[in-house]
Amino acid sequence: MVCDQRFGNAITTSGNLNLRHASFSTDFRPIEPGCTCSCCRPVQDGGLGITRAYIHHVAAKETAGAHLLTMHNIHHLLHLMTRIRNAILEERYPAFLKSFFSTLYAGDMGKIPSWAVGALRGVGVDLASDAEEEYEGKGGAGVEAGVREMA
Repeated sequence: MVCDQRFGNAITTSGNLNLRHASFSTDFRPIEPGCTCSCCRPVQDGGLGITRAYIHHVAAKETAGAHLLTMHNIHHLLHLMTRIRNAILEERYPAFLKSFFSTLYAGDMGKIPSWAVGALRGVGVDLASDAEEEYEGKGGAGVEAGVREMA
């Protein structure tokens, strides 16, 4: 995920959004619906209630847009890392990856970059197979065994 908030880019579960694009000038949804960061949370829930339209407006003219996007992007990445960690600890990391890529590419698994498919296959995660079978196939050691095999 290449993202640079200085240029109006927000990281979301469905990919990056360039909020400087004119299509966001009248989009009054949060940066990412359901996000719990202080920017996306509604005012009544203790957040700032920042909308895509507001970021579109300030991103081109003020550094405040970059600051707000930084807050959102860092929150998003920390939440993603928490989800990854939990998936590993709960021994469901391959299933997490399959779900992550499915969401990121709107269900079109053919859009996943071949380098990512190859890298994951190299550690025993086949995005095209049943994730549970793949995980169990490592003798219960799951992703850790695949990582050790690469070393």
